[in-house]
Amino acid sequence: MASWFENLSLRRRIVLWTGAVMLGFAAVVASMLATEAQRIRNAAHEKVRILATASAADLQRVLDLYRSVLERPSARPLVQAMESGRCDPFIAESLRFAPAFLGYVVRDKQGNTLCAHDAGPLPSLPAADAAGFAASDLFVDERTGRKVVALGQAVRDPQAARVGQLVMIVDLLALNEQLFAGVPKNALVSVADRTRTVLLRSADPATFIGSRPSPGDADPVAGAREGSFSAPGRDGVPRLFALLTLPGADWRVAAGLPEADVFSGYHDALWRTLGFGVGLCLILFVLAWRLSAGIADPIARLERVAVQIAAGRHAVRAEVDGPPEIRAVAQQINKMLDARAVSEARLRGIFESAVDAILTANDRQIIVEANPAAARMFRCPLDDLVGSPLSRLLPERLREDYARDVAAFAADPLSEPRMGRQQELVGLRADGVEFPVEGAISRLTIAGHPLFTVILRDVTERRQAEEELRAGASKLQAALSSMSDAVCISDTEGRLVDFNDAFATFHRFPDKSACRRSVADYPDILDVRAPDGTPVPLRQWPVYRALRGETATNVEYRLRRKDTGDQWIGSCSFAPICAGDGAIVGAVVTSRDVTAVRQVQEELEKSHVAMQRLSASRDQVQEEERKRIARELHDDLQQTLAAIRMDLRVIGERFGAREPDLLAHVAQVDGLAERVVASTRRIVNDLRPPMLEDLGLVPALELLVAEFGQRTRVACVLDAPEEASEALLATPALALCLYRVVQEALNNVAKHAQASEAQVRIALEPAVSVSVRISDNGLGLGAADRRKPDAFGILGIQERVRIHGGSLRIDAAPGGGTVLDVRIPLAGATAAASPTQQTLQDVIDALAGIVAVVDRRGVIRFVNRAWSEFAEHNGQPAAVDIGPGANYLEVCRRSAISDASALHVLRGLDEVMRGSRKVFTCEYPCHSPDERRWFQMHATLMATGEILVAHFLVSRESHAHLVIGSDGTRMPPLRWSAAPH
Repeated sequence: MASWFENLSLRRRIVLWTGAVMLGFAAVVASMLATEAQRIRNAAHEKVRILATASAADLQRVLDLYRSVLERPSARPLVQAMESGRCDPFIAESLRFAPAFLGYVVRDKQGNTLCAHDAGPLPSLPAADAAGFAASDLFVDERTGRKVVALGQAVRDPQAARVGQLVMIVDLLALNEQLFAGVPKNALVSVADRTRTVLLRSADPATFIGSRPSPGDADPVAGAREGSFSAPGRDGVPRLFALLTLPGADWRVAAGLPEADVFSGYHDALWRTLGFGVGLCLILFVLAWRLSAGIADPIARLERVAVQIAAGRHAVRAEVDGPPEIRAVAQQINKMLDARAVSEARLRGIFESAVDAILTANDRQIIVEANPAAARMFRCPLDDLVGSPLSRLLPERLREDYARDVAAFAADPLSEPRMGRQQELVGLRADGVEFPVEGAISRLTIAGHPLFTVILRDVTERRQAEEELRAGASKLQAALSSMSDAVCISDTEGRLVDFNDAFATFHRFPDKSACRRSVADYPDILDVRAPDGTPVPLRQWPVYRALRGETATNVEYRLRRKDTGDQWIGSCSFAPICAGDGAIVGAVVTSRDVTAVRQVQEELEKSHVAMQRLSASRDQVQEEERKRIARELHDDLQQTLAAIRMDLRVIGERFGAREPDLLAHVAQVDGLAERVVASTRRIVNDLRPPMLEDLGLVPALELLVAEFGQRTRVACVLDAPEEASEALLATPALALCLYRVVQEALNNVAKHAQASEAQVRIALEPAVSVSVRISDNGLGLGAADRRKPDAFGILGIQERVRIHGGSLRIDAAPGGGTVLDVRIPLAGATAAASPTQQTLQDVIDALAGIVAVVDRRGVIRFVNRAWSEFAEHNGQPAAVDIGPGANYLEVCRRSAISDASALHVLRGLDEVMRGSRKVFTCEYPCHSPDERRWFQMHATLMATGEILVAHFLVSRESHAHLVIGSDGTRMPPLRWSAAPH
């Protein structure tokens, strides 16, 4: 049962909690006020005590002064003599300095006046203290009418016996004025004798001095003991008093302060605190009321919204106001309502747009709701379906069985809410046509009434597709059987779904029945290695690479049967099989035995190397033969011609005078001999210029250029540093190679260029390389000219440069003409071709793919035969010039203007050359007029600092792999993305 507090509303709870908090706060404030009041009271008592103590101390000092003043004349012999009528003048002289002094009297011990000065009759004094000092009560001086007291000091003889008394009369008003001049105005200090007669008073002394309280008057010190107390004064003002008694004189000193002044701070603090507390309580109650309203009102609005939602008004929304928590609740309610609305709209959208027929029937199997797909499936209006029995959608022969199954399904309360799995049934259209359907029925109970939801799918097209798929599978099997390459198809688990007879032959099985059905079983019988002999793990086999989404063609593996020892080389191409949504559902791998092809290629490689060596040997033999012929022409023929000319001069001198006609013939023969000598000298220079060996490359080229200009009328200029000759003196073979290159290039200019200007420029990078550039302004050298079968000049230059490990590049000159660039490293100039360079060339020639070696500047150093063949037969016409000596980066820059993939390649190569990355890979398109092709490029930084660039063909459109869709249909051929990645 709920307590009374739990039955309170939220607003009342907040007010009660606020009141409880305020009560606690009030208790704390009261305690603080009580503590403060006690502190202020203690301070006030201490203040009046100090005032009383100070006043008593001042009065005591005055009395002590009077005592000391009286003691000095009392010790005078004349005073001690106690002679009547004889006064010592020293008495008046010493007493007149005492405060408020009026006169004195000398008495004997019987009280008789012996001597007096300005004094009338005196009352008797009380008993003196131990020191002989005594003070009288207040009396009025008869002579002056002043209120006075008498202070007496005992007079003793030399034997210390009391012989009399010296009495001094003191004016109380004068003493009061001197003693209480510094007392605060609000303070009250009074001195009374033992008869309670006021002797001194700081306030209104003339009125109160000498007065004694009447029995009915208020007396603050009546019956009071020493200490502090509160009482109203004789003036009716409540004061806080402190009372002290002076020793000896038996006078009581009372000091008081008005309570209004003493407790003014406490009263002010009390009223301020009470005012603050009352105001705070009012504020807290107002805040509590406002807070409760700020919480209770939004909750009440949420309650009204909940009531409306329960009534079915789902369009209503809660107001988002109030505290953050209530706003959050309102937002969540709105989100819930929005989500419900979206869910209902989505459900309605699914129901309306579903391709499957959805029917809802009641417990009597009457259709109460149907979607448009059901109307299309059964070919009848939607309104005709609603309200009709569900059995009308089935053939007559199946209705009884269906009714029995549904009745059993509805009658069993323990049955599953779904009636079995999807089952294939037969439906009946409105036009009487039967068709296969796949259906499922579910049951839902609402308010005790069952509803049945039936979902039907027309599987007519699927049946047809299955038939077509079976027919297609037969055709695929026939195609696989007719292929000479080994083909296998696997599922996502690596199980072989199908393979052809060539697959069994490729893997050295006797027939297909001996083949294993899972790729995971093949490592037991098959050893797979890379071309370099490295074992290939199972996860890197073609099937598993294809299942990871990789695609490649002509990937070579070295295979060996572990049981028989058979070895062969296989070239594999593989690709994933993707469904219509892009998901990988399998892999296809084709393999070909290329063992014989590789053996032929190795023989061709050896033959090519032998041909290169033979070519180098031929050039060396040719140069030696030229050298021998040039020497013989110089030493034999030229000497003979010189002797003939000398003999002709002798004949002319001897017979010229007698035979003038003979002299003309002699001169003619001498001229012929001179021309023969010049021709012989030119032939000798062409065969083996002596200047090349004697003076070096630059002087030999200067002579060559000069003779070329004279012979061809082509303005030819040589730009060469003198240090080039010195740098090449130790490498005569390299100097001769460069000389022959320039000689052959100038011969081509003279024969084919039709140029008017030519330039030969030599650049030297000390200890690095030497470069030669020959340019002209002629017709230019096109790609077709380089492919002519009789283009031996360019071929000879290329072979000479290649022997020395150099590079050759031929470009079109700006404005027309041809530029031939040759670069040869000096490190390899001492020999025709260093073993390292030759080995590198042999290695890249043996690599699969289209391969080039590029230096850090982007200049192509070496290319393999596949590169040259592709550039010559398959590339664009301008690609023929992309060979040794060409700058590959410049080629990419020119292509990047119109091809985004070339720009990506350019950036990747630049990063590899700068060392920011070691490997760069991308795919790009390179189409020919006959087919569409996609290549994969790999750029790798080698240990020598050069970059190995390899291109591999990954796809051709004509050989695109078969893609099977999710419904078993054949998809269009795969297209490779042209964007590099």
